[in-house]
Amino acid sequence: MAFAVVPAATIAAADPTEKEAVNALQQLGGKQIAAGTRASWSADAATVFFFSRKTRRMMSVGVEAAGAEPAVLWEIPRQEIPARWYPVVSPDGRHVAYHGSEQLEIVDVETSRIVRTSPLKGWRGLLPGWSPDSRFLGFGALESEEKDLWLLDISTGKLRRLLSGWSTLPSWSPDGERLAFDFRSPVAGYQVWVIELKTFGIGAP
Repeated sequence: MAFAVVPAATIAAADPTEKEAVNALQQLGGKQIAAGTRASWSADAATVFFFSRKTRRMMSVGVEAAGAEPAVLWEIPRQEIPARWYPVVSPDGRHVAYHGSEQLEIVDVETSRIVRTSPLKGWRGLLPGWSPDSRFLGFGALESEEKDLWLLDISTGKLRRLLSGWSTLPSWSPDGERLAFDFRSPVAGYQVWVIELKTFGIGAP
């Protein structure tokens, strides 16, 4: 099943209405697989994880079989969803990381138990990213907040500051050896940088 990445300009040029925008997506090979947000891929690229605003659940849906129906991955055991919680599922589907009450929280999907936390006092939100093997979670702040780029080892709970300053939104290379991220300077603007993780003693197992 092929999915197209559609440039925003293409949608805007088609028509300002939602219907025309959807038509443009379909013409370019796109296909809606679910209603939701915060989509991410499983490690084997066979499943997409996402958050359903309507049902308040983390969901999963297979993309290999035609007509696959979304399934519940994790139901939030709370009365209210934390503001700006930005959930992201690990590639192995075992954990969900999100911005809780002034802390990063990582929950075990099977038990709904919080297995790791990290203080985020004063943070307005966070932009996280998982390593391909689900061993690490990288995260930084929103916009141009100077909160540094952090790396959390899920198994040991060890937290380390990877980079200082306005670095955020980490994204690992598929082999786990490089990290791309945003450098969101209030002066120089948004830039994309790539680093070799072996420089920090981090790499594929």
